[in-house]
Amino acid sequence: MATTMNRGVSNVKQKFEGPAQNNSRTRLNKNQSIKLYRKKQKRREIQNSEIQKLVSKYEKIDSTAVRNFTDFPLSQRTKLGLKDGGYFEPTEIQKESVGLALRGLDILGAAKTGSGKTLAFLIP
Repeated sequence: MATTMNRGVSNVKQKFEGPAQNNSRTRLNKNQSIKLYRKKQKRREIQNSEIQKLVSKYEKIDSTAVRNFTDFPLSQRTKLGLKDGGYFEPTEIQKESVGLALRGLDILGAAKTGSGKTLAFLIP
């Protein structure tokens, strides 16, 4: 395997010998190359734009109107993680604290063990 660098783009030229078998590598032509990079700049711009939209909604959070985690201005990845973890409805401590934490405020909360304090701390 030979690696060449060209203007920050990594091209890996691979040449494999022998027929393809189970657990073997894909056969490539001798002049074929595989590009091992992604356009990070565009992805980063999209993420920054999404973050700015969410941040603009932080001041408008009304904890009394929150019924589900989807009511909070959270990223799609965070919402998906909560859904996959089986978290759909926030507990009382979570309803009250997540919005404040998203705004960057300090919180001092007291609640019973198992009430969701740790998750409320982790979400923002």
